[in-house]
Amino acid sequence: MIEIGEQSGRLSENLEVINIQQQKENAIRSKVKSATLYPVFVLVFTFIVAVFLSWFVLPKLSNVFSSLNVELPWITRAIISTGNFVSANGLNFIPIVIVLLLVLLYFIFIFRKTKFIGEAFLFTVPVVKDFIRQVQLTRFGFILGSLLESGLPVNDALDSLISSTSNKKYKEFYIYLRKSIDDGNSFQKSFKEYPKMRKLIPMPIQQIIVAGEQSGGLSATLTKVAENYESKMDNTTKNLAVMLEPILLILVGLGVAIIAIGVILPIYSLLDNVNNPNNSAPASSAPARIEEQVAIPDEVVIDQKLFLEIISDSSDSVDVYDEPDGIVVGQLAMGGNFELLEQEDDWTKISLPDEEIIWIPSQYVKIK
Repeated sequence: MIEIGEQSGRLSENLEVINIQQQKENAIRSKVKSATLYPVFVLVFTFIVAVFLSWFVLPKLSNVFSSLNVELPWITRAIISTGNFVSANGLNFIPIVIVLLLVLLYFIFIFRKTKFIGEAFLFTVPVVKDFIRQVQLTRFGFILGSLLESGLPVNDALDSLISSTSNKKYKEFYIYLRKSIDDGNSFQKSFKEYPKMRKLIPMPIQQIIVAGEQSGGLSATLTKVAENYESKMDNTTKNLAVMLEPILLILVGLGVAIIAIGVILPIYSLLDNVNNPNNSAPASSAPARIEEQVAIPDEVVIDQKLFLEIISDSSDSVDVYDEPDGIVVGQLAMGGNFELLEQEDDWTKISLPDEEIIWIPSQYVKIK
């Protein structure tokens, strides 16, 4: 542009065009950065919350669920396993994950030879693809229109457009367009023969550009297109957070729902067991009633006392009584070790960890 301006006596005008074009380019970059702040902040904050839950909260839930006499659903087991793994290996695991994420993002969105992968992905996101198209069409109109207006040949203008474009889809289109123009084709024919042209430039904009070419006002038409899409880009930048909010809420909501379901399902299973106990003790003349579920300790320290183990082949728990042939006051699950106090006929008197005294049929007792 400087060379042509010097030869044509329009150096000052061309320098002014260059200045305006640089300002437009910087404005576009600034708008793109500001548009990405909100989604990036939400995703980073979500990741931090997920790490906090996995490291500090889920291990405590693991201790609670392990004391329940219920079979945990697979989603709860998966959540607990994740929490235990992060809690045990967090100091090494979290930094590795962060580094891997940064490397992955670098190669997908920044590295020159592979960033087309990230561009292709973003071009499929409903709101983001419209914003990308607005940015590219604004750049297309301003650069090509300004260069043509300053007297630069269309092929040289397209070369400048190619060198200033980083998006792979649009760069490939501009390379094709330059070759097609070199072969003597018009913009109309070039647009018509390029596959999936409407995804890059909407049909109404194609018709406007063709009309500008046929009327001899292509540079002015391209400038108008750029101004129109710059206005749209400004509105999109302001509203992008609102437009992306449903997508981000869905992503965050899915994570919350998974954790909530994993926590609630075992509680419902426990309540179901309490409300519908499986009674397998021998028949008694006293009416059966369940007042409480007795938790079984994992370990009992033996200190020169006789201990016993609760056993049963037909049930996961047995009823316990306040006295021989008395009334049912609770249930004990299979397995745990308890202190044996005395045996009377077919009944065994035992002591629970909270020093409560109960009786149980001797057929469910195994002396250790």
